[in-house]
Amino acid sequence: MQYSIQNDKLSITADTKGGELISVKFNGVERLWQNDNGSWAGHAPLLFPFCGQFHVVVDGKEYEYRPHGFAKKSEFTLFEQGADFLTFALSSSEQTKAYYPFDFLFLVTYKLSGDTLEVYYDVKNTGDKALYFACGAHDSFALNEKIGNYQIHFDENETFNHYVHHKHNTLTGEIKVLGEGKVFDIPEDYLVDDSTVIFGKINSRKVTLCHKDGTKVAEIAFPDFSNLLIWRSNDAQMVCVEPWTNLPDTEGVFDIELKDKFGVFEVAEGDCKRITRSIKYF
Repeated sequence: MQYSIQNDKLSITADTKGGELISVKFNGVERLWQNDNGSWAGHAPLLFPFCGQFHVVVDGKEYEYRPHGFAKKSEFTLFEQGADFLTFALSSSEQTKAYYPFDFLFLVTYKLSGDTLEVYYDVKNTGDKALYFACGAHDSFALNEKIGNYQIHFDENETFNHYVHHKHNTLTGEIKVLGEGKVFDIPEDYLVDDSTVIFGKINSRKVTLCHKDGTKVAEIAFPDFSNLLIWRSNDAQMVCVEPWTNLPDTEGVFDIELKDKFGVFEVAEGDCKRITRSIKYF
């Protein structure tokens, strides 16, 4: 089921299927990818309880594997709605425990604040032992021109360390330096055949997607995330700018306990952890 809210700048629609945003309009113009060329039916999937190719091992037991976690394929319920926000909920079940052996309540809130969309992930531990999770975003940005005409401006100086991945998206262990500074020109040749630019362990917590002529598309803030990925569906005038807390597994290294992996948060029994991000549109 779909729900919508709006203010004088933004209007959004989200679906209980995956708790996913399926439309974001700024000043009446659609800003999410709408599968214009039939190459990708997603819009802004929620990545939980982990991102990418990521094996869950808890107390020595490896669980059934599902890329990007199970939230994006799950049915959420509308938890709460106000004039300027929507909150969707997903609870643990026998189905989720095939992939992830924890009791939880996962809430995602979309809140409108002028020209900015704020997003909150709240993970509550409803079980009797510590819970571990990672999460991420996969928001798309519809573009007016080819992707090679765009840049990403970082808030801090960066060495653009690209974590190379295999065709099946596990990391190879190789890191390629794609430049340094605060401005990264999006290279079309790195975003073909389902390849992704993976910047791990970056300094910045905010980036701006811009046209090379300086026109801003969106400002993406992610205070609780330390990795940024860039992807697009083949030949589409769009780009996904994706803050992740974790990185994909390195090929052949799948037996690390979930609690010991980089980018994984711990939530004690009865506690709740909030992860925040936002997108300001121009």
